[in-house]
Amino acid sequence: MNARTVAYLALMTYEEKGLFLYDFLEEYKTQLSPLDLALAYELSCGTMRLQRYLDFAAKTLSEKQKLPAKKKERLFLRLMLYQCYFLSRMPLYAIGKETIDAAKKYTQPQFCNFLNALIRKVDREKPPVSQELDIAYSYPSFFVERLIAHYGKEKAISILDLQNRATKPMARNRASHEMRLFEKGEIPADLHKSSQFYIQNSTQPALIRQLEKQLPQIPKTILDLCAAPGGKTVLLHDYFPNAKIHANDISQAKIMRLKENLTKYGITAQVTCEKGEELSLNTHFDLIVVDAPCTNSGVLYKCPEARFRISKETLAELQKQAAALLTNGKKLLKKGGKIWYLTCSILPEENEEFCTQACQELGLKMEASFLQLPNEEGAEGGFAAQLTINR
Repeated sequence: MNARTVAYLALMTYEEKGLFLYDFLEEYKTQLSPLDLALAYELSCGTMRLQRYLDFAAKTLSEKQKLPAKKKERLFLRLMLYQCYFLSRMPLYAIGKETIDAAKKYTQPQFCNFLNALIRKVDREKPPVSQELDIAYSYPSFFVERLIAHYGKEKAISILDLQNRATKPMARNRASHEMRLFEKGEIPADLHKSSQFYIQNSTQPALIRQLEKQLPQIPKTILDLCAAPGGKTVLLHDYFPNAKIHANDISQAKIMRLKENLTKYGITAQVTCEKGEELSLNTHFDLIVVDAPCTNSGVLYKCPEARFRISKETLAELQKQAAALLTNGKKLLKKGGKIWYLTCSILPEENEEFCTQACQELGLKMEASFLQLPNEEGAEGGFAAQLTINR
């Protein structure tokens, strides 16, 4: 197996079974060299992320100006063009040979001949240009329209561009809460193993820090309702080391990752595996954290599968889930307790507007809210609000 074949298989498995690219590629850790595995990640994630632009480019280069009918052929076509336009250090002849060799195993000779003819038309100096923002930056039209409506066209373009660029990795010092930015893009191996640092973007720690300032007193009991993989739970422990923490999530696979993190970082917590909207306990909490399921619209670079699931219908379904989580969270809240509502979204429909509507319907009050948009310094997008029972 080589990187291009594995990248194709990852994309096809997602198309057919919905298995995330990361989960599929993890199975090849021992079968590929580190360099080939990294290339497989880059090819599959980049191709998925920029598929609308790649389809546009393919139509522009094709004499018939249409895409192949078969899914597997479209995937190989996108893979090849992604390398041509976005991996400039690879020579075109190598891209063509390696991609076509991989395609020969899964497609007909006629299609391989088509790929060979198409790559000869590629001009890296003058790539195809679309005036349509959703195609040029490769996002659903619905998402682009919502960004422009909320933030204006100039800011929307900035957000679209930033979420097509890799952010530099960061790590939080658990003792000082200071963030370390790794400009060269690689985190030292010893830091990966260290329990003194947690590798995460700066956004969630910054939002939690803002919320922590809003608390009238230090919480003694905390429920993390949607806790996996554990970054939030670790952060809560670091801010409130004397609090009793209860961490919950919905699946055994997520709970396994959560427990691994708790062990690595030396944190004791009560752990349950239940639907957050149905969790029933014989205790109530000073602080309940609801990290709600959302469109991931603030972290679309690292969640390549998420961007093309953003739709009006998906948004409505996610709002229902978030409301159900808040409803149950309210039941588990102590008198005078606080709910921290978090998302990694930048859409007001999941953030300020949602909280305002949910508060009216559930008898809650929003005491503070904070929004972080993706920026040039490497922060991802996210939202946080402090809610309490309205008396």
